[in-house]
Amino acid sequence: MIQEGKVTIFVPEINSRGPLKKKVPFYNPAMETNRDISVLVCQLLADEGNKKFLDGFAATGIRGMRIAKEVDKSIEVTMNDWNDAAYKLIEKNVRLNGLKNVKILKEDFNSLCYTNQYDYIDVDPFGSPAPFCDSSFRAISNKGVIAVTATDTAVLCGIYPLVCKRRYGTKPLHNELMKEIGLRILLGFLVREGVKYDLGIEPVLAYSMDYYFRIYIRVEKGAKKGNDSLAKMGWADKDEDGWKMEGEFPEGEWAGPLWIGKLHNKKVVEKLSKYTDEKFDEKKKKRLKKTLEIFLEESNLPPLFYLTDKMANSCKVKQPKLSMVIDALRERGFKASRTHFSPIGFKTNAEMKEIKKIFNDNEM
Repeated sequence: MIQEGKVTIFVPEINSRGPLKKKVPFYNPAMETNRDISVLVCQLLADEGNKKFLDGFAATGIRGMRIAKEVDKSIEVTMNDWNDAAYKLIEKNVRLNGLKNVKILKEDFNSLCYTNQYDYIDVDPFGSPAPFCDSSFRAISNKGVIAVTATDTAVLCGIYPLVCKRRYGTKPLHNELMKEIGLRILLGFLVREGVKYDLGIEPVLAYSMDYYFRIYIRVEKGAKKGNDSLAKMGWADKDEDGWKMEGEFPEGEWAGPLWIGKLHNKKVVEKLSKYTDEKFDEKKKKRLKKTLEIFLEESNLPPLFYLTDKMANSCKVKQPKLSMVIDALRERGFKASRTHFSPIGFKTNAEMKEIKKIFNDNEM
């Protein structure tokens, strides 16, 4: 029995051979922050009047139960898992927590989405979400949110490029920018899945954390909305000024097609930060606010980032502190911020020649 957030649940005892060997529901404590942010996003949706929430791959039921208990009680949460052991465990955990605003199903996810509609759909399978995204777009309400987790980051980050081409229809790259490029590949895949049904997307929040990617997209109906989303597709391309995001087909070293628009909605991130004061204790609140603060900083900056060690090596100088680089860029009138993709990474609207001037500046 473990406690997370405001719920207490039973979880299976897993031996070293792992959960798939025994085909039992899987509880991953490393995903707690992922679930914390889900609670914040779902509270935002509940405040907007949304009622129907689906946890499509519920496993132990931890995410769905936290949403049911920690978000507005007027919502209805459906927890689905077609694994028999998971279904029985979810029933047990729901009784343990005395939850009334939940529905428990044991159905194939894609079949469920073909016959129902929801305001929030959480797609968090084991591995790639690719086989489940098409049906999610069929089941989402207008202006609803689809949340997608991908743990096949080795594929999206270019370690297995042929698998990425097969699974996501995209050419990846394995380099220092692979996490952001991989995240944008997943977003681009979602765009292409949605436009088939005249649906457009806007990222509410998209980030890389630990070993997974997590994306929240708001979906809107209309061919124009789909066209607007397609207009934000392009390629990552390298030239003499470094890596760029462009809408034209590139030459040489490149990745794509992928999303070249914004990763975060600034107003939404600000609201999520306020919700942390209401939802969590001081320790958790401090950690989440720090994460959301970085999302907020980078929300209005161009795609891709630079690493202080790479830039220092290129300029043949000693690696400076990240804060000194950001301060120097801002003092010269450029926008600059940290990025959640790397502890030594920074985003800026300055051109490469201006960045190199700063690194070569002995006063920094």
